[in-house]
Amino acid sequence: MNLSELKPIVEALVFASDAPVTLERIQETLEDTDAAVIEQVVEELNREYAESGRSFFIRKVGGGYHISTKPEFHSWIKKLFFGRQKYRLTQASMETLAIIAFKQPISRVDIAQIRGVNSDAVVGTLMERKLVTIAGR
Repeated sequence: MNLSELKPIVEALVFASDAPVTLERIQETLEDTDAAVIEQVVEELNREYAESGRSFFIRKVGGGYHISTKPEFHSWIKKLFFGRQKYRLTQASMETLAIIAFKQPISRVDIAQIRGVNSDAVVGTLMERKLVTIAGR
């Protein structure tokens, strides 16, 4: 096969895999195509991606090839997956959060005393959600 035939195949193999695809695995799939040719195909694909302003490239990682996004797009991807999350708070969480907001700084013991029940789990949940932090001991 020539380079123009190999490019879409190599691209599809790397794209379809959820883990890095090793050079050996690509060679097996392409029926023992020379490793240097496959590396040349990857370089050519990356050159085409760069010239056309694509947001991704093929990276050699973990002994194989993997499609990655360019670093300048990481903040957008982070917003997509880890953007502002909406939380539904239980009545106990709302009550505890109100006590903390009104009486801060306040200890867990004081929170439990005001609420009349152990509030460790509720405070832990509020801390996990980064709604409250430890200010000292």
